[in-house]
Amino acid sequence: MKTINILYTLDHQYVKYMLVSLYSLLEHNPDIDIKIHIIGDQFEMNDYKIIEDIVSTFHNANVFFYDFKDIEKIVDQYHIPPWRGKKIPNARLFFDECVDENDHLLYLDSDTIVVDSIKGLKDYEGTINMVQDSMPKKHWKELPISLEKYYNSGVLYIDPKKWRDNNCSKKIRDLLDDKIPYEFPDQDIINMSLKEDIKTLPPEYNLFSIDSYFNSHLLSRFYDQSRIERYDLKTIKEAKKNPIILHSTPFYHWNGWEKKAIHPYHKYYKDYFQKMNMDLDPEKEIKKNPTLFRLYLYAKLMCPEETKEKIKQIIKK
Repeated sequence: MKTINILYTLDHQYVKYMLVSLYSLLEHNPDIDIKIHIIGDQFEMNDYKIIEDIVSTFHNANVFFYDFKDIEKIVDQYHIPPWRGKKIPNARLFFDECVDENDHLLYLDSDTIVVDSIKGLKDYEGTINMVQDSMPKKHWKELPISLEKYYNSGVLYIDPKKWRDNNCSKKIRDLLDDKIPYEFPDQDIINMSLKEDIKTLPPEYNLFSIDSYFNSHLLSRFYDQSRIERYDLKTIKEAKKNPIILHSTPFYHWNGWEKKAIHPYHKYYKDYFQKMNMDLDPEKEIKKNPTLFRLYLYAKLMCPEETKEKIKQIIKK
């Protein structure tokens, strides 16, 4: 791999966290020519400046900005629901409206952290390559019965040529004509419309917070309780030893970028914010007693429901 396109889609609120992802990507991949494409919504002038300042410190990277407004028209046309009140996550569905490139494209959620070289992605040749999600089967029941696997849309490794040759954009639009209600809009749409085009990536390319925090024994109990279909525990264990991309999904109400957060990736945000002269976010009021909260996490897997509820009430006091 000599060249790769990187895509982020975000609004002003997430610029600070995306910078950690961007910095970590560039730091761990100095031998790849990287074109960074950012579809931004409601950016302020300083957002562009701080991103360009960071990119300019790396000799192998260039950044290109695109306004979400043109894609927003398509999102509105198909009445795609927002995700957590925001339309911008759906921009990844229509990346080809902005990014006209032939080299492979890696989409990264703003809450990802790259901790090793991404060169190994060259071995994956699907039209779109993704990591399976920790999604309860109950969500699958609301999706077509023909859907045998479910993937997370936080990391997408795309071959733009195959994307065009296989008419992926048309497949997405054809599905949207059905106006199906989606719980996880962009993710459900990709899984449903492109199920024949998706190939499976190993979990080290999108390692979730929950997988990093618990050991194999507790993960097994977690998967059993949630009825989650996932990689086998041996595969997860190997991914934890040699991760490449960490996905800082919220961890029981904590985000990795908050002060004193109980989060397996908190240390990375602390280090990168320090490098960029930024401060961690204030902790929320609910998190007054980290020790009790840790007890609650393990109680969720090991204790009867009544005991878990008592611990939860103590934490809230």
